[in-house]
Amino acid sequence: MQEFTAFQYLAIDIAGHYGLDKLTFMDRLAWFKQNHKDLESLADQAEDKPLFVKSVQVLRDVQLGRATGHMVSLDAICSGISLMSALTGCTAGAKATGLIDTGTRPDAYTLVTNEMNRLLQAEGRASITVSRAEAKTAVMCSAYGSRAEPEKAFGENLDIYYMAAMNIAPGAFELMPELINTWQPKALDHSWTMPDGFEVFIPVMQTRETTIKVDELDGAGLTVRYKENLPSKFGLANAANLTHSVDSLVMRNMVRRCSYNLVQTSEVSLWLEEYLLLGSAPEALEDPLLIKYVTLAEQSQFVDPVVIPYINETNVYQLPHWYARKLSRLLDMMLDHKPFDLITIHDAWKASPVNCNRVRYWYKEILSEIAESDMLAYLLTSLTGNKVTVEKEADIADLIRESEYCLS
Repeated sequence: MQEFTAFQYLAIDIAGHYGLDKLTFMDRLAWFKQNHKDLESLADQAEDKPLFVKSVQVLRDVQLGRATGHMVSLDAICSGISLMSALTGCTAGAKATGLIDTGTRPDAYTLVTNEMNRLLQAEGRASITVSRAEAKTAVMCSAYGSRAEPEKAFGENLDIYYMAAMNIAPGAFELMPELINTWQPKALDHSWTMPDGFEVFIPVMQTRETTIKVDELDGAGLTVRYKENLPSKFGLANAANLTHSVDSLVMRNMVRRCSYNLVQTSEVSLWLEEYLLLGSAPEALEDPLLIKYVTLAEQSQFVDPVVIPYINETNVYQLPHWYARKLSRLLDMMLDHKPFDLITIHDAWKASPVNCNRVRYWYKEILSEIAESDMLAYLLTSLTGNKVTVEKEADIADLIRESEYCLS
């Protein structure tokens, strides 16, 4: 991963707000170099004028040596498809969303648009041209299980849309019906446990109607609509909710790894190191919280720093060696950079430009750990109550670690 200085991140931030966020970092920096003296005159042309103006003001303050507290935002590229590509080991989807380098800053929505237009021409429908805006709406919604939005956008050309989407991100769009099929028609809720112990509980709610007659209005009736927790024969929600739950896991991990407790993490790291150097067999695993987190990690093959506050110099000797080694390595990586504040807004991450290299590093690392884990199989097993196995297309974890545009 190419790293940049804090000043360069300010320049990248300005170029992004101007509307150049689809360009590579180097192209954005080249634009800034060409225009840095006249940025104020470009405000009316900026795609996001308020944020552009703010970023330029911050830049001028920095040039005068003033502290600003400004935070630069780095965004994921089509996070839903990105996460599902990591879960399924999908190389094509990972390339389309920046998880695997292609030499450019990819844009999954543009790729689907171009593929649709190519297929339409090949099918003899060249008179029809799809816009990126149409494709973006369809991809964003269908990536979370919607069928109505793609049909509304493309009507009789819906088959072309799904062919294009499948060509660009097959892992995500093959996973979609599998997630939809996890719906349980007699269930009052759908629930599962995340690898960090977070409990997802989604009640099944049905809209009902009843008529209330009011005597004071001469018996006139009012129709009242309300929601009631009742089973539903069919639902699409699991496709969106399971993906969103992984998204939330990424957010919690970003905060845990960037804004960690330095003293606590240093102590646990030292205890783990001493335990592993000692080489003794682990004691019986009796601490209930350690049992919980070790079991979750064993089932999902994803070790989460959520366990840090619950480890002490006594119970550390209960940890299995494989778990202790993975956790020790993770804490070493965390301690390699001092903790810092991070703001999370869905798939956008804001931090001081001084820390933006670390933000990009951790997002890549978390997505790579998801790619090499058994998280999808674990989550489907937790959701359905039936043992599920998943055969991934490829091992893409190390390719994700080498990527440039997981966040851009």
